[in-house]
Amino acid sequence: MFSALLAGANGMPAARFLLFNVADGICWACLFGFRAFALRAEIYKISGMLSVISLGPFIAAGYAFSIFVRRNEPALHRRAVEAL
Repeated sequence: MFSALLAGANGMPAARFLLFNVADGICWACLFGFRAFALRAEIYKISGMLSVISLGPFIAAGYAFSIFVRRNEPALHRRAVEAL
């Protein structure tokens, strides 16, 4: 994500950056494509288990967010009015 920023800050030539950026994109696509191919049969088992496991943290996060909003509603409303 920061490769272009760091390459520019360090004075990397554009042609060299382009070469490495293309190579990185190809490796990334091959890695994710191979992983999807290798896990094609297992993905149904994994996704079913992960959806059940992830339900708990999502419910807990929603509950915590609702408590935060209820406790800070006046301050949040004041800040929203000031922003307008």
